[in-house]
Amino acid sequence: MGNVLSTIQWQERTEKVEELLQLEDSLTTTAMIQGYEAEVVGIQAGEDSYVLKVWNKHARPDIRMQYQILTLLIKQGVSVSTPLGWGLNEQLESVLLTTYEGVNADQLTEEKLKDIVKILIDLHSLSMDIFKNIDLPKYDFVSYSYPGIEHYTDLYPTLQRLMSSVTMEQNHLIHGDFHLFNVLEKQGRYTLIDWTNAQLGDIRYDFAWSWVLQQVYIPEKYSALFRSFYLAAIPIPQAELDIFEALAGITWMLRKRLGHVPELPGMMDRWAQLVQRNPYLQEINFIVN
Repeated sequence: MGNVLSTIQWQERTEKVEELLQLEDSLTTTAMIQGYEAEVVGIQAGEDSYVLKVWNKHARPDIRMQYQILTLLIKQGVSVSTPLGWGLNEQLESVLLTTYEGVNADQLTEEKLKDIVKILIDLHSLSMDIFKNIDLPKYDFVSYSYPGIEHYTDLYPTLQRLMSSVTMEQNHLIHGDFHLFNVLEKQGRYTLIDWTNAQLGDIRYDFAWSWVLQQVYIPEKYSALFRSFYLAAIPIPQAELDIFEALAGITWMLRKRLGHVPELPGMMDRWAQLVQRNPYLQEINFIVN
């Protein structure tokens, strides 16, 4: 097998890619993840490992923007994968080459969680001045976060009431899908991956969506710590937090009905507890079928 990187039409690449291109047939590749929109290939060069993400033609990611965002975040000390190059493969599919950052963290501890939350805090604390030369996308919040929700007569009216009570501040870079499956661990270092949903958004919603996911998928002890660690650094008034948690909860419910959330043991019990705690979600008889 030839050097898989030599078949790529590189649009931007670093010196590391130049070095890898000189290795001829010595690179080894391993399929890592096959998803709906993309596949992930591991590349081994001696003792060094890299990741090549390949989006299929049905996906329309802005890889150039992702590359630029990661490049700037690395310079700002945010813990993300180092981008090495992007381009198109022989099938004209978009590809992004980054460093390999390990595997999903397991066996959560308070200290691990504090390190993980710090990545989100660092991201949300950045000055937007550093992104002034990047054309960050800004989407209509409802159509992007709730596609097709107008067909759900129990969810849509509640969403409309919530949206009328808050002003969305889409003025900051957000990750859009911060959860533990998007955090990798390697030698005690934690790295945030998958920037497909990066956009100009409201950090209150970015946090709330992440917090809802923690409440549904990890033990209550750790979801509570996630909340306290973040809010100690970036306070959100409780009245606003309740609204944004409800907005994120509706997002999760919609995705659940569409079959777009992972099904894990105990999640529905934790979801029911979340609903009972939130004053806006309490008012709705959420059916999860």
